[in-house]
Formats: sequence, C-alpha cells, structure tokens
Amino acid sequence: MHLNIGAAIPGIPLAPGSVKRVQNLTGSVREDLPGSWVRRYNLARLSGVCGMKTQLNLGLKRRLMYVENKDGEIDGANGRIGWVTFSKSGQTVYYRGRELRKAKRGGIRGNFIDATTGEEYWISGVKKRGSNAHWAESISVQIDADALAEYRAHRSS
Repeated sequence: MHLNIGAAIPGIPLAPGSVKRVQNLTGSVREDLPGSWVRRYNLARLSGVCGMKTQLNLGLKRRLMYVENKDGEIDGANGRIGWVTFSKSGQTVYYRGRELRKAKRGGIRGNFIDATTGEEYWISGVKKRGSNAHWAESISVQIDADALAEYRAHRSS
C-alpha cells in the first residue's frame, strides 16, 4: 500500500521539490518524501491508513495465514489455515483466541510463542501450491470454514 502523504493529511504543506521519485530493486517507481521512515510511519498511523508494515502482515490488519502448533494441536489439527489479525506493531498475531507473540531470539521450531501456554507456533503465508507444512513432517492441516472461499481463490490464481 502506497501512502500519498500530501493527499492523506490535508493542511500539511509540501515544499517545492520535496517529493522525489524512488526506484526500488524490482524497477518499480514511487514518489517519496525525504526524511526518516519513522516520520513517514507516524504520518501514516495518524491518518489511519495502516499500522506498522512487516514482512508477515504486509501492512494488512487481517490476512489468510498458515498456523502450525509445534507442541500439539489447534482445535483438533496440527496445522490450520485461517484468518489472523495483527497488533499495531505487527509483532503479535491473534488467532482463534490465542495471543501469539514473536519469538525474541528465534524459536527452536517456531517463530511465535503463545503468551499463555508458552507453546511454539510456526506462522507463514499460504502457499499457492498447497505445501504449507515442512516436507519432512506428516501433519493434518485443516482450513477454517470462514477462510475456505479465500483459500480456494488463492490457490486457483
């Protein structure tokens, strides 16, 4: 999501020549304001556009994700595909009443830790080819009923 700060926050004057064109490694070009990412993030947050964009949440408040409990099951299955929500910082994921916090030093088998039980979870984006679990593991994966239509659309695209 690109934020046009001049349009998103009316009344903030832009100095002539302050908008610059930035080209990233893939070759796409966007307009950007000079200054630190903190200033741009705070302006975006104040305008209500999005929270902190991370690699996991992609700037979205809710995303279809693969969630695997490395220490047990999640409501009858080792792994599930369903909708998760994110905290403002993107460091906490909420799924089926669980608060999963980012592992600080990297977990042994997972990248998130349940705040209540201490169980390790692996959370990642849903793969189009459907091979979300590790190739060496044989686990049961279930898709939440409210996420089934979106999952099918994702797989067929």
